[in-house]
Amino acid sequence: MNDLAETLTRTAAEHPDRPALRSGENTIRYTELDDLTARAAALMASMGVEPGDRVGLMLPNVLEFPVLFYGALRLGAVVVPMNPLLKSREIAHYTTDSRMKLLWAHASVPEQETAAASCRVEQVDHALLAALPGHPRAQAVSRSGSDTAVIVYTSGTTGAPKGAELTHDNLHGNARILVDDLLALTPRDVIMGVLPLFHIFGLSCVLTTAVTAGALVTLLPRFEPAAVLDTIARDEVTVFAGVPTMYTALTRMPEADPARTATLRTCISGGASLPTDVLRSFEKRFGNTIFEGYGLSETSSVAGFNLLGSARPGSIGTPIRGVEFRIVDEQRCPVAHGTVGELCVRGHNVMKGYWNRPDATAEAFDSDDWFHTGDLAHRDDDGYYYIVDRKKDLIIRGGFNVYPREIEEVLYEHPAVHEAAVLALPHPTHGEEVGAAVALRPGHNASADELRDYVKARVAPYKYPRHIWFLDALPKSASGKVLKRSITVPDPRHEKGAAMSDSSTSTGSRLSRIETESGAELAVLTIDNPPLNLFDKALLESIAADLADLAAAPPRAVLLRAAGKVVSGGVDVRVFDGLSAEQGIGLWRDLFERIIHPLESLPCPVIFAAHGLTLTAAFEIALACDIILAAPNAKFGLVETVVGLTPSMGGPQRLAERAGSGRARELVMTADLYDAKTLADWGVVNAVHDDVQTAARELAARLADGPTRAHAATKQIVTAWRSGGVAHADSVTPQVSGELFITEDLQGAVASFLEAGPGKANYTGR
Repeated sequence: MNDLAETLTRTAAEHPDRPALRSGENTIRYTELDDLTARAAALMASMGVEPGDRVGLMLPNVLEFPVLFYGALRLGAVVVPMNPLLKSREIAHYTTDSRMKLLWAHASVPEQETAAASCRVEQVDHALLAALPGHPRAQAVSRSGSDTAVIVYTSGTTGAPKGAELTHDNLHGNARILVDDLLALTPRDVIMGVLPLFHIFGLSCVLTTAVTAGALVTLLPRFEPAAVLDTIARDEVTVFAGVPTMYTALTRMPEADPARTATLRTCISGGASLPTDVLRSFEKRFGNTIFEGYGLSETSSVAGFNLLGSARPGSIGTPIRGVEFRIVDEQRCPVAHGTVGELCVRGHNVMKGYWNRPDATAEAFDSDDWFHTGDLAHRDDDGYYYIVDRKKDLIIRGGFNVYPREIEEVLYEHPAVHEAAVLALPHPTHGEEVGAAVALRPGHNASADELRDYVKARVAPYKYPRHIWFLDALPKSASGKVLKRSITVPDPRHEKGAAMSDSSTSTGSRLSRIETESGAELAVLTIDNPPLNLFDKALLESIAADLADLAAAPPRAVLLRAAGKVVSGGVDVRVFDGLSAEQGIGLWRDLFERIIHPLESLPCPVIFAAHGLTLTAAFEIALACDIILAAPNAKFGLVETVVGLTPSMGGPQRLAERAGSGRARELVMTADLYDAKTLADWGVVNAVHDDVQTAARELAARLADGPTRAHAATKQIVTAWRSGGVAHADSVTPQVSGELFITEDLQGAVASFLEAGPGKANYTGR
């Protein structure tokens, strides 16, 4: 039997005491996981879930995801994985289109978003597993291999996401091949679970594969390079599955000591093409080869793979066992080796079809059951395949799929937009970035910032266009079809620079990546005229998403600033009305874990530019930055004590580091406002400038052009001192500093010195 729930039960019987899941300090053994899924199934049965019903999982990588996933399958239900970052319009479509019976949504998902669901919604928090009923355990409902197990939503030319039906045979077959052929897994393996489990790559190549092998999955709720390296070292991870942006970020980490990843034996990459220079840099740094694969949601994730020991960089490998590839021309006839055409796939891994879309299913398959991927590829004489382009307009931004038509439809809803075309722009770290060319209605006005924020509020954070430019009209064919290939894309540096204008009147956060004169990447995170404070859920989500973006692909430096005159205007006490102590703790923890910690963990200099008021949580954010610059009229304060609270995101501690404990107590206890000059005298503010925006930009650009590895090492040593004192910093410093001796920066400086002589060398690290 290929029933996925029965696979878990068999594994639990064979390896009852082997660890199955780990998250932080919590570990669940296989026998416990099987028991928890039975209890979760009983709970869902009591809610009316029956075999064949659709159950949504809108969760990050937490222990509850596998429990609810296998619990729903145990009932014979169909799981619909959903990104927790989806907005209300997307949630409404997923739940309505799938005819969902029940949606499990993580507590971090705002209720105003899930209110759009057309089904019952249950919130998932850390207390769920303990609250599962002890009895009765639900009896497993056996499913055949051809029954649908999962509906994974993808998109096509219509722009409306459609559900790919993956069967138990699809997912079990792929898992078995990954275990036996591709990864050679055993129950002693430890797989890094940082790929989102709501994505088919993480669901198939991590979760179901690990359960099939009896291996351990160590979960991380989000990708942070430092946390990944810590987890690999702590849990002795043997298999790492990631997307190219993750590997790029890991190679940039200053503390990437090969000894910490010595247990890694296999690394696989998918989701987008892996740049060859990243592959080579990772292999040089960590001593591990990255094996690339190819797949789609419709092919249960994996269709092609570079086998261990026979990898060919730049290739997607060869078809996996039981799967066939062929390349066809526009008439769907096979082409000769070396000729570019559309890649087609046939085999056990290909989906049953698109949920309730017979026309779309018929269009995707030919009469011989070949699935047409829409990807352009060629094959060499040795049987290796290479992707060269995509027929479809799909944009892959950092491993996440963005479908232009979906974003275009949102733009068309704006009253000022007459025409819009969304297309991919090249990006050095994300691979592709989302851009939009827009023509406005006669007599209407809208800025690029306004349209960007309009889309950002309505779609997941990775989807909105970072670059928007205006045309009088979009180029069209004789039939009236927009010709995207004829759209002129402005100079990215000019367009990005324009986005730094101080004239914005939008609300929220906005992340721009620009290039300095030397070509280094500088990120500008702007908080525009925010609501009264940073407890606002929409603003918190926006800033957290932007910081996650920065963590996934760190720039050379970050400038955090306000385009308006206020970063935070005070404390809106209505936020705290009726909160329990536990909810209050959760509120502070959420702000710390999603804002303060990611900000401090960035491996690059962060400059904060303040003018006007910078109060409460905003001041704590400023204190988490490396350098604070302020305008003469700027005022700062930690004023929580006036409403009976105290700053709880590390502000007092960081203030004491800068000004001493006496000054910190004075500032917190009096709740007074302090001007920039006073705080500069105290050492809290680094410098005061009349034109603080220009000064901050110039400093950020200067640091971005500097020796990045040395900057990151400095931050790591300071962080070590903060967390463990002088002794801990002393233990970290030799290793961190020693790694700098092999960098190109130092080697270049030495060469310059030797060539020019003392006092004449002129060298700046890259």
